[in-house]
Amino acid sequence: ICREVAGEDKEIIMIAIAQDGYALRYASPRLRNEPDVVLLAIGRCAGALHFASEDLQSSPEFMFHAASENPWTLRYGHQSIRSNIDVVLTAARAERRVLWFAMPSLWSSATFVLNVLRDHGNLG
Repeated sequence: ICREVAGEDKEIIMIAIAQDGYALRYASPRLRNEPDVVLLAIGRCAGALHFASEDLQSSPEFMFHAASENPWTLRYGHQSIRSNIDVVLTAARAERRVLWFAMPSLWSSATFVLNVLRDHGNLG
């Protein structure tokens, strides 16, 4: 199948992404901006976030849903996303190891630290 044709066909792209999240790279720019397409991709592989549109990658609302789908997407998020307390706490509630990807500035927030301790107790 020609990549140009497949990249515009949502059904084909969704089938490909269901097999391999990195297939998002072959999607058209329009499909890379569709939340359902990107969420399917990152559900398979967090690194597929690299191929999402800049608008989605920098959207706190979208990234909140992405972190719910696959907490490891936090690793690939923009700095503004990795310093968003809601997105980081959502990801960390599912997988505490993603706290490594939180921006250092969050750790100076008492609200953030108290939420982390409430959710995870002693992190040592």
